[in-house]
Amino acid sequence: MPSRLVSFVLVLLTFSFLSACATNPQEDYGRRTLGTQLDDELIESKAEAQIAASDARFAEAHIVSVSYNNILLLVGQVPTQALKVKAGDIASKVRKVRLVHNELQVAGASSLMARANDSWVTSKVKTQLGVDSRIDSRRIKVVTEAGVVYMMGLLTRTEADIAVDAARRVLGVQKIVKVFEYLD
Repeated sequence: MPSRLVSFVLVLLTFSFLSACATNPQEDYGRRTLGTQLDDELIESKAEAQIAASDARFAEAHIVSVSYNNILLLVGQVPTQALKVKAGDIASKVRKVRLVHNELQVAGASSLMARANDSWVTSKVKTQLGVDSRIDSRRIKVVTEAGVVYMMGLLTRTEADIAVDAARRVLGVQKIVKVFEYLD
């Protein structure tokens, strides 16, 4: 099993390097490297695991961590302000995290129905972004929590404005929070 994993990783890296050789540098403007993408995945899982392990009261919480270019966004609900602060502190100490946006709300955990609705809103926003030829939707991460759409990515200010305008047109979006890293 480990040798299959190593082989898979080597094939993945080979294709990544080959595609990088064939890519116009202008097209890569604002894109994360494969290493940064992997770092972001690790940051998300480590943040959630370390937060959950730090205090039994986090079992009553609903926390989602989203990382883009080593900037970590925390959304969801926690039972107390003290747990919100604790989650942010723990997240900020995760290896390679450059910045934490702690958007946790002090409230009871959202219902499965609310989470399903949030997923639906996220899908509609991503679709709206995908059909707009003025932006590269692959450079934008979208997460919705309690009707609030959080948008992350490496964009110019013009691209960010276009993305936000597209998201505003989606039914079910109550508010948009920009967590962009600007290239200009």
